[in-house]
Amino acid sequence: MLSETSAVKGYEKSAPEVAKEMEAEMNAIKQVTVANNRAPEVHVPEPEDYDTDLEEEKYPRCYTVPMEERPRVIYMRACHKFNLTPSSSFLKGLTSGVVKLNHQNLGPEGARAVALGLVNLADNELQTYGAQLLCEMLNENDAIISLNVSGNNFKPQDAHLFHTMMSYYRCTLKELDLSHNDFGEYGGKLIGEAIGNNDTIETLNISWNGFGPNGAKAIAKGLEENSCLKVLDVSWNGLEDVGSEMIASAISANDVMVDLNISANRIGMKGLGLVLKALSSSKSIQSLNVSRNPITFEGPVVAVQTILEHPECGLQSIEFRDMCVPRQFLPILAKINEFKPQFKVKHGGYVIASDILHHSMEQRMETVLNDPMMRLLQYVHERKLRLADLFFQFDTDRSMTISEGEFVAGIKKAGIPMNDEQIQQLVENLDVDADGEIDFGELKLGEKKYLKRIEKIGAELPFGHKKSNSRPASKLSNARSRPASNTSRPASQMSARPMSNSSRKTERPKTVPDHLLQPRTKSDLAEELKKLTDSSSSESEGDT
Repeated sequence: MLSETSAVKGYEKSAPEVAKEMEAEMNAIKQVTVANNRAPEVHVPEPEDYDTDLEEEKYPRCYTVPMEERPRVIYMRACHKFNLTPSSSFLKGLTSGVVKLNHQNLGPEGARAVALGLVNLADNELQTYGAQLLCEMLNENDAIISLNVSGNNFKPQDAHLFHTMMSYYRCTLKELDLSHNDFGEYGGKLIGEAIGNNDTIETLNISWNGFGPNGAKAIAKGLEENSCLKVLDVSWNGLEDVGSEMIASAISANDVMVDLNISANRIGMKGLGLVLKALSSSKSIQSLNVSRNPITFEGPVVAVQTILEHPECGLQSIEFRDMCVPRQFLPILAKINEFKPQFKVKHGGYVIASDILHHSMEQRMETVLNDPMMRLLQYVHERKLRLADLFFQFDTDRSMTISEGEFVAGIKKAGIPMNDEQIQQLVENLDVDADGEIDFGELKLGEKKYLKRIEKIGAELPFGHKKSNSRPASKLSNARSRPASNTSRPASQMSARPMSNSSRKTERPKTVPDHLLQPRTKSDLAEELKKLTDSSSSESEGDT
């Protein structure tokens, strides 16, 4: 819910009137903030039937408000004094323990009341007047440890207010976010001087302020004198090579910084080399973000090569979010991981497609080999046990099942190197039916599934296990394979296999004898005709 005020815009007021009203409002705020340093008192009248010697004096008794109720009481008093409508989001946040008022459009007037318990006032257009009220309040209040005033359109002259607040001896802030404002180079000089004076802030975000190289010079000088700042974000400030090198050198000198973000600062290859050279002697720095800088794909190679040449450097993580890495990057990273196993580089991928597949296979191999099941099988192999021996070793009550408690106790008693999280993961993987107990069948099934995972990534099976045959075995247990014949098959005694009736070739019957188709002379035809006539006459005589 948006915080609302009951102020109504009136006629244009003269400068003396406005100054007089501002002075009155500042005095009212101081009165409210001073109340935060002492326990507020709530006047509760006595009941009518309460018998006491002081009843006739008609003085109400005072009760001290508990510490957890103080912010709510002070906020309600401030709203009443400044004639404001209380913000339900603020009151709910006080109850839950986390107050967030970003994007609430509070304005300078609304910030007066919530300043006593604020956590996040980002994007509220507080501007100069709101900055003045906040800094005045923080100088009087020593209970606030986190402040977010990013995106409030603060100008270079407003940096004076935050310079005074950060340099004040009563400043108790641990986290401060001044990003997405418009301090510029002039504001950068004041913020840098304030960093040198401050001894409480541990996390500082001053990104998106346009400090430039000149502002970076003042910030670097402040970092040399600072002894408490651990996390610094100066991204998107146009520091360039010179400014980035100065900040890195200052961080190496104070040896306190843990996390540095200098992304999007127009840092080239030369600047990256200078930054890494400056940080190579720092043992405290652990994380470096140099994304969105024009360093080409050779930048990651230069970074890991510098880390390899300076093993004493404390860096554990480097970020190149938008940068692809070439093939020669991988061998150097592997050498670093030999003496720095936790060292990681976050990058945007690989220049060559085959390297992507290689990296993916390495990640899958690492995941499989770090599986808790691998350590369990390694324990069984080293002690020359069977999986059944391990099962009975864990099954202390001889119930033929292992409860979760028995499994955890057995792992710890055996000294298998697993933490609680890995043990719980292994129990969940083995307990297929989710009944809270592991039987021997589930243990064997877990081993089989794990070995199949290793086969899929093409790795050699560990501990003497053999790859399973891809062809399924015969269902008949007593089935025997046919032995191969050493001799050739004997030839058939029949010369030729008889053809079936259906396969025989049918021939068309002849209507004319073969001897008639042969060529003949006239004498042969006359003799043949004579024979036919003689035979026909003899047949007729026989009939009569």
